[in-house]
Formats: sequence, structure tokens, C-alpha cells
Amino acid sequence: VRDDTRRCNNCKTFCCGGRGEQVQIESTFCCGLCLRGRTPMTCIPSCCPEACCPCIAKSELWVEDADAAVRIIQNAQNNAITRLQIQR
Repeated sequence: VRDDTRRCNNCKTFCCGGRGEQVQIESTFCCGLCLRGRTPMTCIPSCCPEACCPCIAKSELWVEDADAAVRIIQNAQNNAITRLQIQR
């Protein structure tokens, strides 16, 4: 979960319009070198562009405040891990 808002978002939104701030949710492993994907490719190198491999399992959210959204999502993940008693 990360804030992926474009640089100078406020100015660009004022001049050209926009959808708000962007939050990326993606599942990485192998020290961030690989992304999880949907079948048939379940392991995708993180350098592979999404246009070449549309089976990457990730989501884009457009929100009003990306920092608050990232914090809320991470807290929800941590609460779920605690409730399910998952060991890290």
C-alpha cells in the first residue's frame, strides 16, 4: 500500500482537472522484485510494465487524501492480522 500521487498534483488538478490522489495496492515478494499475478502468470518481475502483463494483481484507488487512506488501509491490515492471529 503506497501513495502514488503524481508530482504537483494540486497545480495540475487546478489547471487540467483530475481524479484526486492515487493510492496503489499491490502484493510484492522477493524483496519487492516480484509482483503477484493472476493465472496463468502468478510471479511477475516488478520491472515488467502493466501494458505487457495485464494479469498483475494490483488496484488503484483515487481518494481525496492519500496519506490518510494509506494509514487507514495499513491499520485495517494490521487489525486483520491480529484478529486472525497470523504470525509474521
